[in-house]
Formats: sequence, C-alpha cells, structure tokens
Amino acid sequence: MGGFGSGGHNLRKRYLEQFRSLNAAYFQKHSILTDGWRGMIHWKNDSQDKPCISVEGGRNQVTLIYRARQDNAADWKNVRDTFPIVWSPRHLGGAQAYFGCLRCNARAKLLYLANLHFRCRKCHNLVHASSQEQPGNRATRKNQKLRAKLGAPQGLGDYVPRPKGMHETTFQHYLERIEEAECEINDDMIRILQRIQKTSVRLSINQKDFW
Repeated sequence: MGGFGSGGHNLRKRYLEQFRSLNAAYFQKHSILTDGWRGMIHWKNDSQDKPCISVEGGRNQVTLIYRARQDNAADWKNVRDTFPIVWSPRHLGGAQAYFGCLRCNARAKLLYLANLHFRCRKCHNLVHASSQEQPGNRATRKNQKLRAKLGAPQGLGDYVPRPKGMHETTFQHYLERIEEAECEINDDMIRILQRIQKTSVRLSINQKDFW
C-alpha cells in the first residue's frame, strides 16, 4: 500500500490544495458508507508510486488504514483512524453524509491529510490558495474561468459571444460577472501604477537631495 510523505504535502505555505483529501460525498456516491464495505482508495500521481489507503466502510463510521511520515521524515508510521459519519437531512429529501473530525468533533465534508492524520481544514489551519492572492490576480483567474465556460477569448475586454442554446438571462448573468471581474482587474492595475508613480517621485526627490 502506497504511503504519504513526499510531493506537495508538507510545504511551508499551508494551502489546502497542496494536501490530499477525502470527500464524504464521494464516499456516499460510491456506496462506501455501507456496512461491510472493504476496499482501497487511490490518488492519481505522475510517479510510479500510487498513494492509496485501505478503507473499511460503514453507515455510521469509516476506518482509514494507511502509512504516512511527517515532514518527509525517514520513518514511516502505520495509522488507523475511525471517523464517525454524521447524516444531515436534505431539503428535498434524503440525507447528506459528513465526517466527524476526530480533533474538534465538528462535521466536515472534506478531510485533509497533514501531520500524519486526516482532519478538517480548520484543525490543520489550511486556507484556500485564492485567499492569499492579490485582488487583480484573483479577478484575472475568475475572468478566465468565466470566459472559458462561455468558450470566449481570454483577452481582457474581448467580445463574448452567447453560446448556442444558452438562455439570454443566463448569458447576461455571466456577462455581469465578467464585467465585475474586469473592473476589479483595471482597478488593481491603476493601484499598481499609482504605487510605481509614488516610488518614482520619492526616488527623484532623494536624487536631488543627494546631488
């Protein structure tokens, strides 16, 4: 069984995108939350080593069995954790499954592997990478994502054609979100230019004082 401890799992910047995760909705969809279920879960990896864990499923709890090492340490440790499954009623019927975090007891849709164990995002103190982005970078990524959904050019301010079959109201909603993102990009560019201008003025004053 493949272990964990190499790759992007123990980098200093603790972005949740850098850690492997387990999704309770995936467990529910694939009938893992069934008493007596036994199997393996694999993660895609470009290397020959295919990280995986052994899972013992159940309606009210699941057990994870795997090997891991902390901060790329030489020694691997065997880990066995059993998580309670919390069921929450859905508005339209049925129920949604959540993991019960073993550290804080809160319900969590996703668990992340860090420091040897799967725990919720808050317990591992993980944040989305997008939360650390500059406003302009975040808006640029948003603009590109929206344009890609419409099959439109990626350039700032380029014409956005309405996809065939898309309702006009839906299309206008996309256009409004694209316009908001592009306005934020332009505002960020103006702020950058203003900072550059102020820096240039200060450098000019210092040079005059020096000579």
